[in-house]
Amino acid sequence: MRNLLLAASLTTGLCGFGHAAPVLITQDFNTCANVAACGATVTFVADGTANSVNLRAASNVLNTAINNGFGTSAGGFFSSRFLAIGDIRGGIGGEPNGQPADGLSRASFGLGNLGPGSYSFDVAFDYVFDSNNANNPDDFLVRFETAPGAADLVSVFSLLSAPQNSAANRGTFAGTFSFSLAAASGVGLAFSVQEFNGNGSSAAGIDNLRIRQIPEPGSLALAGLALFGLAGMRRMVRASKAGVCANRPSAA
Repeated sequence: MRNLLLAASLTTGLCGFGHAAPVLITQDFNTCANVAACGATVTFVADGTANSVNLRAASNVLNTAINNGFGTSAGGFFSSRFLAIGDIRGGIGGEPNGQPADGLSRASFGLGNLGPGSYSFDVAFDYVFDSNNANNPDDFLVRFETAPGAADLVSVFSLLSAPQNSAANRGTFAGTFSFSLAAASGVGLAFSVQEFNGNGSSAAGIDNLRIRQIPEPGSLALAGLALFGLAGMRRMVRASKAGVCANRPSAA
């Protein structure tokens, strides 16, 4: 009976972990009315505003134009609605928030409040980083952070210049990243475009964002222990049934 209770307890604990702990975000930006309604907590910080982080249709000039957008000789890069960062009008140009000083636009997708411990996440997204200036020092950065604008937990992706309509600055990115928290903290995956020299000439686009938490080894061990307990429970049930059948009086 003790083994049966142990197996049941492990199974209950495992199910509770499976439903509560893993973080999963999949977003193609096609079904939400605006950025804030895209199924994740999105914050705007510094001088970036909702106007400089917004959704665009695939037909938008930011996607289709070659010199002032993400376009290629074969057409636009994105085939459906995407998230635009650092652009307020549709063609790359002007500070992202309409101000003359250097501009920062950031969208941070919140992963919730995580407790102390080690975490690993798979991250994938389609991206473009482009400029209307052939020699541009602007930056496109993606990173895990504990709060908007806080020090990096871990850097995910970076492009430190935006050559005009460069094939090297568009594609699909995927990787696995790990970090540790000493104390409970909110965590987000932040996408940012930093403009320099008062020259608002860059923008980034992302689509098909996928963030998946990878269970830690301790959780996998718990799963194995639960399965071991269930296997033992099945053996006990079979043995019990065999004993009952062996001792059952035969019909005369």
